[in-house]
Amino acid sequence: MNLSINEWKPFKVSKIFTILNGKGITKEEIFDNQGNFIAVQSGEENNGVIGRIDLDYCKEMGYTYSEKPCLTVARSGSAGFVSFQIYGCVVGDSAKILLLPDDIATIEIYAFFQTVLTANKFKYTYGRKVTKSKYLNDLIDLPIKQNLDNTPFIDENYKYSDDGYVPDWEFMKNYIKSLHHKELTTKNKAGFAPKLDTKKWGEFKIEKLFSKLVKGKCADASSLVNGYDINYIGAKYNDNGVMKSCSLNDNIEFVSDGNCIAMIGQGEGSAGYAIYLNEKFIGATSLNLGYADWINPYTALFVTTILCKEYDKYYFGRSWTGDRLRKTIIKLPIIQKDKPDWDFMENYIKSLPYGDRI
Repeated sequence: MNLSINEWKPFKVSKIFTILNGKGITKEEIFDNQGNFIAVQSGEENNGVIGRIDLDYCKEMGYTYSEKPCLTVARSGSAGFVSFQIYGCVVGDSAKILLLPDDIATIEIYAFFQTVLTANKFKYTYGRKVTKSKYLNDLIDLPIKQNLDNTPFIDENYKYSDDGYVPDWEFMKNYIKSLHHKELTTKNKAGFAPKLDTKKWGEFKIEKLFSKLVKGKCADASSLVNGYDINYIGAKYNDNGVMKSCSLNDNIEFVSDGNCIAMIGQGEGSAGYAIYLNEKFIGATSLNLGYADWINPYTALFVTTILCKEYDKYYFGRSWTGDRLRKTIIKLPIIQKDKPDWDFMENYIKSLPYGDRI
């Protein structure tokens, strides 16, 4: 099934969803009242899940929960991140629950909306929080129901749109059902990779590993035109840093070459992480981009894994930029004292389970 997004129409979130504000839940409460019910907060890691709590306790405390499938949206921190909770959940005060009307709420339609709503996450970067009123007024583009002659069906009650358009629920459901996939297989068995003896590794400064270190070129994401030509990469360690997809129109000056390692220099909860980018992209100025002739998908995955071990040093707003970045020392396998063993790193990644599928 094809997505003809040019024919989609805008709908207010308030016309589609009911939104429920979360209330405070602490990790201590979860530890003291453990159960089987999922508790969600604002983080993107683990789909926002911070633990499992006793549902009866949540009811006694008057917490915000749904026992039916639902979406959640992060209020702060990873503001705008949307998760799908198929078995329902309880949300803390840094998240909200989004519910579809019972007559259209299916697993497939929730999954469709999770992707569509996530495309709006860029609106809540740079400290902007998700408020109930602001989020309900957001616009999302959706496929619309059509008449037999392919003209838009118009609802005289204007239930979903001030223009009378009606979302095409059947298309959404059938599109998700059409996304069949084969299970990913690997010929590499667990334990096949050689053991790593880090005691014999050498130390290298970041400034010596890369032939070129530059910044991303985009200082203001709001200036980017939405589209499907190129990804905008920001201070985000999930989804390989992808914040949104953009049009190349009027954005050419922001484009950076791929086959590089992006090190996140600034960003709440993300500074200190590194990601490999194989294609051209638009990068935020919070990214430090490292280029070198040794970089390929395998060596880059090895090195980014090592670089991400630096993350713990950059809590609480500490930046990973300037001399602090350039003088950072990491350890790598070596052929001799000052020469990294790139062949070993490449073959090591290839030998891991699923390394043969990269």
